[in-house]
Amino acid sequence: KHFQLWPADEGLPQFEYILQSYDCAFTERSTGDPTACTVWGVFTHQGERNVMLIDAWDEHLSYPDLRARAISEWGAEYGGGGRTKDNPYARPRRPDRVLVEAKASGQSLLQDLRLAKVPAVGYNPGNADKISRAHQASPTLELELIWIPESSKNRGHAVSWAQGFLK
Repeated sequence: KHFQLWPADEGLPQFEYILQSYDCAFTERSTGDPTACTVWGVFTHQGERNVMLIDAWDEHLSYPDLRARAISEWGAEYGGGGRTKDNPYARPRRPDRVLVEAKASGQSLLQDLRLAKVPAVGYNPGNADKISRAHQASPTLELELIWIPESSKNRGHAVSWAQGFLK
C-alpha cells in the first residue's frame, strides 16, 4: 500500500541516477529461487528525492545466459525527454551502477561484469533472512517516496512487468 503509482499519462520523470540490481540464484533449476533484476531511477519530485522501479524481472537462467543478459541490459537506456542546458538529466541514460548480491552465482557475475567494463559493485546483505531484511527496509517504504509506473491498460494498477516484484 505504500508504493505510489506514477500516472500512466505523465511521462517518466527525469532520472538523476539509475541503479540496476541483481539477486542471483544458485542454479538454473526451477525448484529454487530465480535470479531477479530490478532497475531503479532516482529523481527529485516536489523537492524530495524519490525512486522509481523502472524495470524488473525474475527468471531461472543458466550462468552463461545470466552473464550475457546482464552485460546486454547494462547497455539499456532508461528515461528520456527534452534535454536542455538547464536540465542535463532529461535524456535516456544507462545505469550508473550495477549492484550484485555477492552470494551464489553473483560472485562470478560480479567478476565477469567488471571484466566487461560494467560499473558493478558487490553487496553482501549479511546473514539476515529475507523477512528480516524486509522489516529493515520497511521504514523507507513507509515514507511513500517509492514509485511504480501505472499500467496504461489497467488504470489504478502497476504495470504488468512489476507484478512479480510486488508479489
